[in-house]
This record gives sequence, structure tokens and C-alpha cells, in this order.
Amino acid sequence: MHLRLLQEQPPFGRYILGGHYIPWVDLAGVLEGVTGRTLRKLPLNGPVMRLAGKVCDRIGPWFNMEVPMTEEAMGYATRWVQMDNSRVEQELGFEFRPVQQTMEDTIRWLQQAGHITARQAGKLAV
Repeated sequence: MHLRLLQEQPPFGRYILGGHYIPWVDLAGVLEGVTGRTLRKLPLNGPVMRLAGKVCDRIGPWFNMEVPMTEEAMGYATRWVQMDNSRVEQELGFEFRPVQQTMEDTIRWLQQAGHITARQAGKLAV
């Protein structure tokens, strides 16, 4: 898509490519669907998640913790916004691939790269 935009030089310059928007409340269901696992879910709101990230940043070095829950990560994750992809889809005929396919590829890669276990990858484990 980037090459096409550079080569064709569309008339109005910029296009938003936000991809699929999946609210946090729905993300676990998507992950359960592609992995075949039942995930533990703890419903927490944005301010609580950001506070948890801040706490992990402060205590992590004391306990040699490596967790992806940082203040920065939780700020990003709890404040993302739904983007309108309609312009790029209508004017350039662009289509995002299905969310499930992206999640499956990502989970397989995470497991192959050693970032998650075969158990965590569920039915997608290699």
C-alpha cells in the first residue's frame, strides 16, 4: 500500500490506516477464538490499568520483574482511539485482512520466537 501511494500520488495526500479497532472488552473473546483457550479475565478500567503500570514500573526493579505492564504501555493501551479507514477503503480499494488471521499469525510468531509458550499459543502451537 505504501509503495502504491508513493507511485500514484493520490490527489488528497494523507490516508489513515488505523486497522481494525477491537475494544478491550472484546479482545479476550477474539484471542479465545483463535487459540481455543479459555482466558482469565479481570475487568479493570483505564485509570486502574495505568496505575497498575505505574506500580509495576516502581516495584519491578526491586523484584527483578519483567512484565509488559508499564505506565507507558498502559497509557497507550487504554487511550487508543478508533480510526476511520473508510477513505482509504473507498478511494483506493484497500482492504484490511481479517483480525483473526492477523492474531493467528502474531500468536504463532510469538511462540516461535520464544515470547509465549506452546500452552499459551493453544491450538496454534507449533
